[in-house]
Order: sequence, then structure tokens, then C-alpha cells
Amino acid sequence: MRLLGVLIVLALFPVSAFAGLIGTASLVHDISVSPAATQETRVSMTFGLVGYPYDPSLFDDVVLTEASLHQVITATSMSDPDFDGIVATMTDGVEDVLYFFNTIGVGSGGFGNSEKNWFSLGTNDFSGMQIGTITLTVDEISFQTANNTTSLHIAYTVRVYDDEPLPVAMKTWGSVKALYR
Repeated sequence: MRLLGVLIVLALFPVSAFAGLIGTASLVHDISVSPAATQETRVSMTFGLVGYPYDPSLFDDVVLTEASLHQVITATSMSDPDFDGIVATMTDGVEDVLYFFNTIGVGSGGFGNSEKNWFSLGTNDFSGMQIGTITLTVDEISFQTANNTTSLHIAYTVRVYDDEPLPVAMKTWGSVKALYR
């Protein structure tokens, strides 16, 4: 009976969802640092190379370990103070270089490419689109320590979503009752 009540509430008051995925980038990164470091890393998604930490950058406050496998980290303007700065550059119409860095202990390594190439866009960047959410999914992560060196292998997927909510058809009480007749 309780389940029926929950279903009725969900039918009458559905949660809005985001309309869609507008870009996907898959990355694989291998890095080794010496002296050996703890088996954790931070990912930074940034447009700047000025100093460390790379600012503004997304996801740099999240520590990843082997327990982070399949974890989805979500960045929005509400969850990350650098989100609006990153999105402004991603939608400015200029083909900027977007960098992804991994940091282990005192070492870091990364690579850069244009937004157009990372996300296989037909234009320079996400110009004209409203970005509402960017996620990072940890697809693979492993650490190896040997001979005073820590090595990291990480693969992750970055997804960019728009912020236009899907239209949700509201159900009437009569239509909900009709489902159970």
C-alpha cells in the first residue's frame, strides 16, 4: 500500500530532468611520479596553465582512489565556484585549449586539446548552448607502487548537459486512477 502511495505522488509530481547530453569526451591518462606518493589523485579540468592549482578548474577538490571506480562526480554552478568561469569559456565561440591534469602527491601530468576535438563538436565550442551540468565518470582507475615510484592509470568520461528542463506532462487524479482499473 505504501508503494502505491509513493507511485501516486511520483505520477502527480514528477521530478524534472535535464533535456540532454550535448557533449562527451573520453580520456585515458597514465602518469608516474617519484618519490612514491599516496594512492590517490585529483583531476583538474581547466583552460589555464597559470600556476597550481589550475584556476578556474572543475573537479579539483575531489580526491579519487581505486574505490572511486564508476563514481560520477557532478559539477554545476551550485556545487563548484569555478563552474561559471569554465562554462563562460566553453561557450565563448573561441576554440580554446581545454586541459585535463592528474595530480599525485607532488607530481602532475596532463594533456590539452581544443573543445572542438575533445567533444567532437561541429563548431569551435559550445557557443549558443546553455550548459547546466558537467559530469566526470571514473571508468578505470588503478595505482601501482614499485621502486619508490607511484604509477596511475585512469580513464574517465566527461559529459556536458544542457540546462533546459524537459517538459513534464502533469497527470490528473483521474488518469492516475485509470492506470489501476
